[in-house]
Amino acid sequence: MARYKIRYWMEAAEELEEAANWFAADGPDTVEKWRRAFRETLEMIRQSPRLWAADATGIRQVLVRPFSYQIVYGLKAMSSRFSQSHTRADAKATGENG
Repeated sequence: MARYKIRYWMEAAEELEEAANWFAADGPDTVEKWRRAFRETLEMIRQSPRLWAADATGIRQVLVRPFSYQIVYGLKAMSSRFSQSHTRADAKATGENG
C-alpha cells in the first residue's frame, strides 16, 4: 500500500504548536497523550487517506480522538496538505481534556 507524502501549510504548523501549548496547560501527561493521538491519527491518514469522506471541494476532516481537535486535509496527486484546528471553547465547555 502506497503511503502519501505529507506537506503542511505554514498556518497548520503554527496551529499545531499552539495546540501543543494549549494542551500542555493541563499538564505533561495531557500534552503527551495529545501528541500520541495526533501522530496515530496522522499515520492512519497517511496509510488510508481516502478512508474519510471528502466534501464537495475535496476537503476531508478527521477528529483526533478523544480530543476536540481535528485534522483538515485534501489530497493532491500523491501528497496530502494538512491543516489542523481545535475548538478551545468546546474542549473547556465539555470538559474534554484527553
